[in-house]
Amino acid sequence: MLRRILFAINLLRAMPAYCAVCLSGAKKLICAETEGYMWFLETYDGDRFFLRFAWLMWRYDCYRSHVVFRCSQASTMCSYLIRLLYPPKKDMEVLGEIGEGLVIYHGHGTVIAPYSIGKNFSVYQGVTIGRNAKPGREINNPIIGDNVTVFTNAVVAGGITIGDNVTIGAGAVVMKDVPANSIVMGNPCVIREKQPSGVQEHA
Repeated sequence: MLRRILFAINLLRAMPAYCAVCLSGAKKLICAETEGYMWFLETYDGDRFFLRFAWLMWRYDCYRSHVVFRCSQASTMCSYLIRLLYPPKKDMEVLGEIGEGLVIYHGHGTVIAPYSIGKNFSVYQGVTIGRNAKPGREINNPIIGDNVTVFTNAVVAGGITIGDNVTIGAGAVVMKDVPANSIVMGNPCVIREKQPSGVQEHA
């Protein structure tokens, strides 16, 4: 009962934030990406985007950072208003060009600062994606393709290219190019080709 009352009060705060999202022009993208956070809504059965948005902004600060990032790409003023209403996660940073389908799981201690990332990118807590400058290199941040997942505490740094459909395992340190359809593990990293579905890998 108390949670319902608090949620009702939160709706008053969510309304101007929702208006800012609509005015920024990022509503369609944020609405689509909200589907990736439905696992967090197990205790909530609302089916309207505004109610999902209000619940997540109230309960999940990683989602706040996600919304602020998307709005900042379209409107600095709208992004600033949302920041005032719902302060984003303090130990998380999201920068750069990122395609649709972004999902951030937990996000504690996470820095996402690529040159570019494609569609359907998923990332877990403690991940660092960022710069590693080298003399003579124009691009010093990673270029990451579509359908890439980076698991907990991995590091992806430098002007490297990560292909499509790549999975980077927990704790991996990646500072070299990774071809498409690969699995990356360890430090220093080991790159293996993904096996087709139903095919077992033999040592």
